[in-house]
Amino acid sequence: MRDKAIDGLGSLAFRETWRTSQHGDLIVALVTDAMADENPVVRMSAARAFRAVYFDKPSPVRVRLIGELLQGESNKNVRNQYMRLLGSEAHESPQEVDNVLRGLANEPDSPTEADPTDDDALDLPVEIMTFLAMHHQTPFATETVHTWATNAPWSEEALRATQCVRNYLRPKSDPAVQGRAFDMVTKAADSSLGHWITTLEEVSDAEPSESEQNELKHSVTVLDSIANQLYFASGAFDRMNGDEDATASRTAQERFADLATPVLITCARSKVSGIVHHVVETLIFLAPLDERRTLLSTTEAVASDGSYAYDPLSSDVVVPYLKRLLAEHRQLVLFDDEGVAAFRTLLSAFASAGNESALELAFTFSDVFR
Repeated sequence: MRDKAIDGLGSLAFRETWRTSQHGDLIVALVTDAMADENPVVRMSAARAFRAVYFDKPSPVRVRLIGELLQGESNKNVRNQYMRLLGSEAHESPQEVDNVLRGLANEPDSPTEADPTDDDALDLPVEIMTFLAMHHQTPFATETVHTWATNAPWSEEALRATQCVRNYLRPKSDPAVQGRAFDMVTKAADSSLGHWITTLEEVSDAEPSESEQNELKHSVTVLDSIANQLYFASGAFDRMNGDEDATASRTAQERFADLATPVLITCARSKVSGIVHHVVETLIFLAPLDERRTLLSTTEAVASDGSYAYDPLSSDVVVPYLKRLLAEHRQLVLFDDEGVAAFRTLLSAFASAGNESALELAFTFSDVFR
């Protein structure tokens, strides 16, 4: 019953007529007291009314109060409610929010009502940290995100961070923010690929241990996430679905392509077909910006995984691309030495895989495929 009563008082607190009435101070006092109630359901009801109670306080003061409420709060749901409130203050008071997060990170471990590895318990802090690091470069968030990225093969937070940077990576993103986002995913991709290759080499003649299997799985999941985010950030998916408004200026697209191509190639070196497919789709979407670079990069991506040409999805992307090159960029695939070699490599891979369209193309243009 008390939680319903606080819900009702919280609703009244959101109404200016009640806040300024003769009962306003009593309503605010009751809701404020409920924030420290022994019952987590009551605390949750009070937390929802936080903004109504402290609407007249400046943002830094609200952040300090949220930090105090978070300290020692053991209930996952109540903590998440306050984390949402903290995140909503991050743009207006980035340094204050950064300080609160630093303080929470330095808290001694204490028993909570939720498993600290619970998925929901980790989402919000990672999102806030990433926002602060990308947009405001606050010291604690920047240092923490950097640590996550360089330890990506072992960091669940690194994976979550890669899943919330899509908007920061987009061509339309502020160049400074975009640069920091690409720096983060580059570090995460490099550390994940390095661990992936090293571990595979070490266990080549033996069955990997359970911990090694988990690390390998996590590393490849990070690489897949990065390739996936770059695919969506590029605008390839939007264009495929007819969303022309998603198209950025050519300058912005070229900047994105310059930053994205090396990261995409890093991801493709995992030799995992699903990742290679994301990479190839993105590269081919970006092809009009630099046809030669795309041809060479796509060849490198496909050649890194000998099995990709056998994937049913691959031929619907690569073979039409090869046909377009022969129709529109004959100079590149007939007379440029590196272009000719790359074209032959791609066509050979798909023809050798038994792809009928590739075989037909090989015989039709025998002067290229010899």
